[in-house]
Amino acid sequence: MGEGRKAHAYEQRHRRDRLICRAAFSMGGFMNNEQLRDCLEQKALLLTRILDVTKQIESRCGESEIRLDDLLEQRGAYMDRVDKCDSLIARLTDGLPADERQALQNALGHPEQIAETADPALDLIRKCHHLTRQAISLDHSARRLLERRYEDVRESLNASRRESPGHSPFHG
Repeated sequence: MGEGRKAHAYEQRHRRDRLICRAAFSMGGFMNNEQLRDCLEQKALLLTRILDVTKQIESRCGESEIRLDDLLEQRGAYMDRVDKCDSLIARLTDGLPADERQALQNALGHPEQIAETADPALDLIRKCHHLTRQAISLDHSARRLLERRYEDVRESLNASRRESPGHSPFHG
């Protein structure tokens, strides 16, 4: 899956995860699930790392010579690990008793009816959502820088072709 599609998928999942945890807290007991909290903490840590790597990518895209080294691979590995956290969150949600699952589905259908709380798990969901939004914003910025760089190089190449027809900078 391409980097852009992964980023969009994360944005969608984090929106869903935030709503799930808000709904689950209103039902009581679900947020006491230690495995879910651990998973959310791991996800927040991984998203922090993704954000850090994305900051490096964006910074390097603004340099005169763009060298991303293995940053894209690092970020991809972290994204794969976040996918595993998302899978676990989904399995934990699927494991709810039917009445709680139904209450959760009702809450997801009407998220504006869920009361705000000071639950640590909800704070983790908010943090994950915030980190994702920041990483997506930086990723878009890096892509814009790369697109501008590409256009500048392309214009320069076209200008050199117009100035020297029959001579290519690639064929000495």
